Amino acid sequence: MKTSQVTQFPLKKGEVITMAKPKDCVIQVDSGRLWITQTNQSVDVFIEAGSTCTPKENGFLVAEAMSHTVMSMKYVKPVPAHAENDSKAPSGISLEGA
Repeated sequence: MKTSQVTQFPLKKGEVITMAKPKDCVIQVDSGRLWITQTNQSVDVFIEAGSTCTPKENGFLVAEAMSHTVMSMKYVKPVPAHAENDSKAPSGISLEGA
């Protein structure tokens, strides 16, 4: 899996980041907690420090810091559909490290 440079975003409690077309990125919470909601997804998710979120759809993604939070984001080369095997998360978001 080829990844790009990692970008960090320090967020104060209540700060919001909106992303268009977040597919093929990995969002990691380095510290704190994020609330994430995404277009066409019926379930929102909370991501704790040490966990990641991989949106599987484009559209819009909104992330709000539930506490002082440091979020990292990197884009990755897409994984072929047959290689995916994640039944623990909602259909549009993959959670790792949770």
